[in-house]
Amino acid sequence: MKDFNKIFSTFPNIHKAKYANFYQSLFSPLNPSILLEIGVLKGDSLRAWKVIFPLCKVIGIDIDPLCKSENPDLEVYIGNQKDTNFLSSVLDQTGLPNIVIDDGGHKRSEQIESFKFIFPKLPPESLYIIEDLQTNYLPQWDDQELSTINYLKLLLDFKYSPEITYSSLTFIPNGGQSICVIKK
Repeated sequence: MKDFNKIFSTFPNIHKAKYANFYQSLFSPLNPSILLEIGVLKGDSLRAWKVIFPLCKVIGIDIDPLCKSENPDLEVYIGNQKDTNFLSSVLDQTGLPNIVIDDGGHKRSEQIESFKFIFPKLPPESLYIIEDLQTNYLPQWDDQELSTINYLKLLLDFKYSPEITYSSLTFIPNGGQSICVIKK
């Protein structure tokens, strides 16, 4: 079994170390074919996923054009995570992921819109993870009334959004950080 803490610690710009144990337990039994991470930053988390899943196609989305030019070794697409035309284009080019990790803009509208667009398209048994939900309580990320946390809680009532079908929805506290895992 791969040691996620050790792998994450080998990349200087990664911010996933706080989630290493969580991802270790969640991802160890998995063998995804495509992993999409929203939010690339310096690219080190994509590099870590490539080490963890060497046979997986690892792709990233970011709004900053420098992410692509500074990481020519990575498959990075530049655009806004809540732009459904952009997301559609990326998914058409790459195929549908088995794992999506949203570590992108953290604004409520960004998290909700990208989830609403991508999740229904995912194959069965896929995972959609939204990191850093604690930002829903910080004013700089509050761009709409409905928070991502409240939106996800509304999904527990299947009448609210019948087009979003999932097998489990789990909130996980992680040392001051909040994560939600939605399994198709």
